[in-house]
Amino acid sequence: MKGLSKTRYTAFCQCPKNLWLKVYKPEEATVDAGLQARFAQGNLVGDLAMGLFGDFKEAHAEKADGSLDLTKMAEQTRQWMDEGVENICEASFICEGGYCAVDILRKTNGGWAIYEVKSTSFPEFNGQEAKLEKYAPDIAYQKWVLEQCGICVTGTFLVCLNSDYVRQGELDIQQLFVVNDMKEMVENEYLKVQARVSQALNVINSEQEPDINLSECCMKPNGCAFWNYCKHQHGVPSPSVFDLYGGKGRGGFTFKKKLDYYHQGLITFDDLRSTDIGPIQNMQIEAALTGREFINSEGIRKFLNKLSYPLYFLDFETMQDAVPQYDGAKVYAQVTFQYSLHIKEKESTTKVVELESKGRKLKLHKIANYITHKEYLAPSDGSDPRRALAEQLCKDIPKDVCTLAFNKMFECGRIRELASLYPDLAPHLLNIADNIKDLIDPFRAGDYYVPAMGGSFSIKSVLPALFPNDSELDYHNLDERCQNGGDAMTIFPRIKDMEPEEAKASRQALLDYCKLDTWAMVKVWEKLKNVIDLKNEQLMSVLLNVTKHFFCSGKNPVIGEYHLNHHFNYYYISIRDKKWQRGVDFGWYPLGMKKLKEGRQLTLYFNFGGKRLDSTIEDKLPKGFSYHEKSKTYRTAIDVPDAQSFLGLNEESQKLFLETAYNEYVIPVIKNVLPRIV
Repeated sequence: MKGLSKTRYTAFCQCPKNLWLKVYKPEEATVDAGLQARFAQGNLVGDLAMGLFGDFKEAHAEKADGSLDLTKMAEQTRQWMDEGVENICEASFICEGGYCAVDILRKTNGGWAIYEVKSTSFPEFNGQEAKLEKYAPDIAYQKWVLEQCGICVTGTFLVCLNSDYVRQGELDIQQLFVVNDMKEMVENEYLKVQARVSQALNVINSEQEPDINLSECCMKPNGCAFWNYCKHQHGVPSPSVFDLYGGKGRGGFTFKKKLDYYHQGLITFDDLRSTDIGPIQNMQIEAALTGREFINSEGIRKFLNKLSYPLYFLDFETMQDAVPQYDGAKVYAQVTFQYSLHIKEKESTTKVVELESKGRKLKLHKIANYITHKEYLAPSDGSDPRRALAEQLCKDIPKDVCTLAFNKMFECGRIRELASLYPDLAPHLLNIADNIKDLIDPFRAGDYYVPAMGGSFSIKSVLPALFPNDSELDYHNLDERCQNGGDAMTIFPRIKDMEPEEAKASRQALLDYCKLDTWAMVKVWEKLKNVIDLKNEQLMSVLLNVTKHFFCSGKNPVIGEYHLNHHFNYYYISIRDKKWQRGVDFGWYPLGMKKLKEGRQLTLYFNFGGKRLDSTIEDKLPKGFSYHEKSKTYRTAIDVPDAQSFLGLNEESQKLFLETAYNEYVIPVIKNVLPRIV
């Protein structure tokens, strides 16, 4: 007969199917490297907590095959209890159908107290108020097992890391840990244990897989490792409602809201197409179903207009220790040990280079990108990396320059932490933080979305979506030692214990990975910029086509020949009299491409040349024309409210604007003025 343990009991409390799958189909679980790292951190915390109350004995015995000998461990525990040992760690108990190991069993007047150790932090965890209720079932089960074994349980406590503890000097485990009395929460849970144990034993000893639908239990209190298995079993396709962008804050499309749609039968993107979930989610659905790309050039332009050269593309790598290793660090502090920095000094330029080969002259177009790279990786000797990194960062990034990060909250947070640690560097560091712009903004705002992003705006989703066939931007082509942030976080602290050759290779893998992060940002920025450049070219094409149609379609009076010309970034028309006896020009000039890129005001210029007209003719000019003595031309200009607005119009609206301008300014000159002076 299969029995229960703490882990199995809490799995049943979350979902009976979770327990059954752990026993009968463990291979279906999805366990990421981050979870494995958290297990390792938990073991370290558990080992430190053993000494919290002074001397202790630890129950431990193994069978010949290396597995734990639970019977012997239970015998050890009983013996030490009889001997009056005050603190027993991994105290083991076996009752009918159940087993548990108490992290710390502490002798009290009249009985024994249970201390469950968790690597979570209290009163805060990950910057939010810690929720301890989820640990009550675990402790309640332990109390039940002990009482089944005849032990009088006098107290139930939860030992957590103290989120307020700041290390200074030697590690102080009395300050490192905080003990929470769980009496009230455990008493409420204890009433349910007997029935749950009976139900869990039935589940675990049946070969019939429970038929349980998807519910909030899939993510509460923790994300279930069998989530993908259960989705597939219930016929949920990919993509589905569960793949929609969740968003941030109270208005986000939460897992609970997704479940509501699921239970209404709104599961596939086809099902959801007629619903109004939110602008980002609706866009994601439409893109997936049609293959359409969504580009809001005005939004992208507004973002790019906030940036200025030189541009500094910054990315950090950190390690996160449950137990602080350095002075001034808290539990789970993000300790920055590395950064990469690509610098774009100014706009790229193209230079024509003439070469002579075998008597022939060749012209080559040489592009200067003005991009340099800097990087910092702390020594791998176990020393505190933060001070040296902060100093180098201040050398590499001057004050008052524009710095870009992808999801800047992380980089800004680390910089502000460094500033609080080192007051002498604080003014410079805070200046850097205050000038960081977030490259994720146009994507999160929905200004640029392609189907391959799959509802995610992380750099690891955006990059392959925008550059699907670029092997140089594929993280999977990096050294397998470090292909993601989780790898970087775990490998750096281990380098100090590696053999020299492996340590060297691991450091290079870290450098290559972090460098790709910032190079990826450069490429994403260039992509945004190219989208706007393409829009500008499209606009100039519209201007030319509308003008050509307007003047050459036969709708308007023709007094001579029309010549459409392109000169640098300007399009213009020259109008001459029929016999070309006199040089009378009339033209319009949209503002140059360079100024359009900068998002400056769009202006259409109309002018014609010649000597000053007499007043009777001049009075026939449309309002706004004025004579310029220096150039000997009459000029007027029409301002569009802003270039972004004009670019955002559809082509028909742009045509209407231009035709209105021509009718108001150009045709009156052609009809009423030019015939009198030709």
